[in-house]
Amino acid sequence: MPVHFFKSSHEADVFFEKERESEKNKEFRSTSFLEVRDWSIAQNFKVFSSAVAREIAGTEAPNRPQFDLEYNMNPKKPVALLVGNPVSKFLSACKEDKMPLIEALGILKTGQFPSFHFLPQSRYLHGHDQPIYAWLAPDHIDYFWKTMEFGMPPEIYHKSRLEHQSYFLSENEKTIREIYADDFYLYESISKPRQSISSVNKSSTMATMLETFYNSSKRFLRAGFATTPPEALASRQATCKACPEWDATALNNTGRCRKCGCSTWAKLRMATERCPIGKWEAVDKPTN
Repeated sequence: MPVHFFKSSHEADVFFEKERESEKNKEFRSTSFLEVRDWSIAQNFKVFSSAVAREIAGTEAPNRPQFDLEYNMNPKKPVALLVGNPVSKFLSACKEDKMPLIEALGILKTGQFPSFHFLPQSRYLHGHDQPIYAWLAPDHIDYFWKTMEFGMPPEIYHKSRLEHQSYFLSENEKTIREIYADDFYLYESISKPRQSISSVNKSSTMATMLETFYNSSKRFLRAGFATTPPEALASRQATCKACPEWDATALNNTGRCRKCGCSTWAKLRMATERCPIGKWEAVDKPTN
């Protein structure tokens, strides 16, 4: 796997978009690792990623050194993963991308990720055979820094949530938990620094969502964004609502398929999609 150099978050977004569209890639590659001594450190954006990058790049590094570092998409050594609170990570991603909370959540509910800042942390549990060790951020940050043989740990700022954030979460935290279910499971499974997570159930929900999103988006793009005709849409909706694999209350009551992990609201409207258990097929004559 070649090494890539990013000079900005925009350049990284463009790269990942090309990765998704490339005919040569059979799966969605969305992980990156910084090789440091005995570890492959997962580059988990919005979880002290800049502080980690500065330690690796040295004192003369630019303000955002992670875009100047060499990294690999496949880990060569045991994986070191700093895991943050999924809700806090979501809020940080919205702030970084200057995106309104409700807009970001709306995109996530369609089965898409607004940018790589929103990619799930649990993606690092898949796609490789290296052992994985996890630390909570910021709780275990001092232990992490010592294990990686870094310098002084970063200063921790305990920021209280703004009023509009608290109100938003009071209405939507359940939906965020459903979307990032694997991340919450991972976060809540870590009880000590450097915890081996080989025994943690590596749920395929989010991995399936990533792969399904890549494949369905490519089909939808090739078909010129063809949508499902009204009659076929009504038939699909009725079939899903009668199916025991349909979770009607998921994603703020818009529905999710338990088999493929997709938002049914979005998937039903994409003419190129089919039911994962064969109850309905792609539409031959879609609407453009």
